[in-house]
Amino acid sequence: MHTKNENIDIDAILRDVRFKEAHFARKEEICIAIIDYIEADKLKQQTRIFLTPKVILRNLAAAAVAIMIFMTGAYWILNTTVTTGSDAMAIVLPDNSDVMMQPNTTIKYNKLTWILKRDLSLEGCAEFKVVTGNTFTVNTALGDISVLGTRFMVDVNGEELIVECYEGSVSVRTKSGVQILTKDQKLHYDGEEMVPDMTWPEYVEFEDATLYDVFIKMEDIFNVVVEDKDKYKNFEFSGFIVPRDINETIELLSMICDLDFEYSNNRIKVK
Repeated sequence: MHTKNENIDIDAILRDVRFKEAHFARKEEICIAIIDYIEADKLKQQTRIFLTPKVILRNLAAAAVAIMIFMTGAYWILNTTVTTGSDAMAIVLPDNSDVMMQPNTTIKYNKLTWILKRDLSLEGCAEFKVVTGNTFTVNTALGDISVLGTRFMVDVNGEELIVECYEGSVSVRTKSGVQILTKDQKLHYDGEEMVPDMTWPEYVEFEDATLYDVFIKMEDIFNVVVEDKDKYKNFEFSGFIVPRDINETIELLSMICDLDFEYSNNRIKVK
């Protein structure tokens, strides 16, 4: 590299250079080409950008702000709300956990934060079948239910919270304290007191029983009254009922026994 004050011996340079192109015949043209190259190289050196620590920090700060803006936008875009109408709905969460949402139920979660924290809010009633992983939390207005991997049901309606555990264990945290539920356990919370109880299995089976026995069990499970049940003490029955759904149970009995039922105001009438 030649500095600004250095004398350039063009003749010496030309004596040592062999040119492949024939049109470089005149020494003056070669001289001009060499000087132009040297001046261009000097200009390139003068305009080269050097990144100082201050410039680097400023660029990093700008990149961090851009990332924050992107993440904030992504967070709001990936907010997810699922609401059912008059029918139940099955959904699959980002971790492949299954949820059966009952009518008039809303679930909210964020697909972005779900990667780090399995967390959702619930209004209404839903049954969860959670795949094994980090803590899975259902937040409600009355309390939070946390599990690692299990199957359970949460029903929050006004001032009442009901939690039922079907497999594994769940932790229910309210302002009244923490309660651990295991398989077939149930909890009622009215905003003041948590009352544990036993829950019914998914199905209650009957073999060589009578329809009268079934009606007695239904009264116990659903807290209803079956009118004129004594008439069916000799009516044989083998089958099952669904403790978590009185309407499904009535429909099953109607199909199996070929009977019509009328259900209103916690009373069941057999027609």
